[in-house]
Amino acid sequence: MKNNVVYTDETGSAIIEFLVFGVLLQVGILTLFLQISSLQTSQLVAESIARHALRSFVILDLDPKQTAMQIAQDFKVGVDPELEMLCEPNCLAEGSLLRLKVKVGSAEASSVFVR
Repeated sequence: MKNNVVYTDETGSAIIEFLVFGVLLQVGILTLFLQISSLQTSQLVAESIARHALRSFVILDLDPKQTAMQIAQDFKVGVDPELEMLCEPNCLAEGSLLRLKVKVGSAEASSVFVR
């Protein structure tokens, strides 16, 4: 029992399918790549700000907001970082716990220091 089916109507739809699916897949992959890259950049900026702003506050007594804005400009981030500084019992006493929380876009980071 041999099935002798002859297909004769192949009129070049492969090029159209290749272009449509190829373009759709490339646009999707490119969009995903750009979103992941943006998130990674935001996380790197948040971690850098948290670390260096707290260090500059403790060592040089600089305002963390000023340091954060400088680092954000260096990374060319269009979003202003949000900072929250917590000190227990206060920021200048020996043995006090300093915590700086930073949010840049959807990325968050924090840094802790004991004076």
